Formats: sequence, structure tokens, C-alpha cells
Amino acid sequence: MRRKKALALLLSMGPEKAVFGGFRFTPTFSLVTAGRELIGLTGYVSDSARHTLFVFDKKRMQVTSVIATGGRPRGVVLDPVRRRAYVALSGNDAVEA
Repeated sequence: MRRKKALALLLSMGPEKAVFGGFRFTPTFSLVTAGRELIGLTGYVSDSARHTLFVFDKKRMQVTSVIATGGRPRGVVLDPVRRRAYVALSGNDAVEA
């Protein structure tokens, strides 16, 4: 993983195929990389414990990417004109763009 780069992987289990023959548990999983997000349907959540910013699709309620940040991100402000997100880093007493 490069600095400030992370890859979001979506792991899902198919519950309809997990039970075979009425009792045999055989889980099946699918793993995909997240696609690009659409601007009007994008949400952002900071995770101070993991020092990351999660980008998610608000319609599908799925994470589309993960951005590594500095120490303990606490909030996000979006600048639609410059197409930037500013993240308040409480652990570093700084703002990161």
C-alpha cells in the first residue's frame, strides 16, 4: 500500500446458496473491487481509529474507496468548485487537503 492510498474490496456472502440440502452449510463468497463513485450519490465518513476516510455510494450503501489520512480524522468539508475534500486531523492538529 502506498502512502495515502488504499483499495476498497467488497466481500459478500450469498446467503441463499449457503445452506445446501436443508442442513449442509457451504458458504460462497464474492470479492470485487469498488467502482468509481457518482458525485451526487457520494458520502464521506471519517474513521479516527483507522486514520482513514471512507467514500461510499449513498444509493447502494457500499464503500467505493478508502483514503488513508493523517492522525485521527474528525471531519470533512467539501469544496465542489475546486473538487477537494478538506479533512480535520485532530491527532496532528492540522487540516489535510
